[in-house]
Amino acid sequence: MQLMGEETQEEDPKNKYTPPHVPFPESLFLKPRPVPEERVIYMDGNLYPLSICEPNIVNNSKYTFVSFLPLVLYHQFRYFFNFFFLLIALSQCINMLRVGFLFTYVAPLLLVLGFTLFKEAYDDHYRKKRDEETNGQAYTLIEKTGSREVLSKDLKVGQIIEIKSNQRIPADIVILSTNEEDGTVFIRTDQLDGETDWKLRKSINFTHQYLQNNNQSNLIGLQATVKAEAPKLDIYHFEGVFKVEASSQNNGIREPLNLENTLWGNCFLASGKAIGIVVYAGREMRSVMNSHDARQKMGKTDCELNYLSKVLFGLMIILAILIVVSGGLGEYWILDLFRQILLLSSIIPISLRINLDISKTLFSYRINHDN
Repeated sequence: MQLMGEETQEEDPKNKYTPPHVPFPESLFLKPRPVPEERVIYMDGNLYPLSICEPNIVNNSKYTFVSFLPLVLYHQFRYFFNFFFLLIALSQCINMLRVGFLFTYVAPLLLVLGFTLFKEAYDDHYRKKRDEETNGQAYTLIEKTGSREVLSKDLKVGQIIEIKSNQRIPADIVILSTNEEDGTVFIRTDQLDGETDWKLRKSINFTHQYLQNNNQSNLIGLQATVKAEAPKLDIYHFEGVFKVEASSQNNGIREPLNLENTLWGNCFLASGKAIGIVVYAGREMRSVMNSHDARQKMGKTDCELNYLSKVLFGLMIILAILIVVSGGLGEYWILDLFRQILLLSSIIPISLRINLDISKTLFSYRINHDN
């Protein structure tokens, strides 16, 4: 973006935003991220381009009501361990392959899947509960008629809000004024970049001086704009311009904006108060663009169990072939081979997966509640 007569420079490829790859089948249920666009924001809330309407909703959950069951089952049967026992259970529905009671093969698999479904549902419910708390945080919205409370999830680009000490910053904001005479404020960014040191930020000089002699609601009638670059990944860089239209009182003012004039979302105001205008919201926020959509993870223990189950399956095939060959190859030797595989399926203990899931749940609970 060309600012203040500067020459246009080619953007660093590292800072260029590219939508994260979403694997199948999650791509069927996730809404695509918005295309980044630079914007001009008027103090009365009008925007250019008009297509900027990203909701400021925090959503860290993995599933929806529709996607929960298909996604969990898909990820569970991606494991060879679970897929093997699914095939064993389905084979008992065929009379010529049945070697025992159907219940003895189906019940253990249902127990494993039931425990996994319960654990995933509980974890996702906890994530949604935290999201509801975050989305329900109240802030002071400054309007032409005065001020009122607004929830974090209802904030939009172009709105002017007041943030108090120790409050979470709900969106990416350009600072218009603070309660300090010099227009400065300190923020905590440990939730964004892991750094615990407080960082100094400062407001736009013109708006800070303007509010010294005017009410907050007068900002809405100010003939001024904030021009901001398109959303990008870099949390240590920002370019923008604050411009006041020429009038009888001034000849027009242009003030360059940089990182020191911003409050990135999910940081915390360390002290004092700040008034700012929302420039990026929702999935256009720096913190969200640097994060990835919730996805299924496979731990080292799960990978090792999956590998060992493949090794045991290979051993089981070899033993089944030796047993069939030693008894002589009859007319239905393939059927005998499948039956031997079913009889030897106990070599891979399904209880191992149940014990592993229970152990991980118990250990994680003790770690989280360790005094």
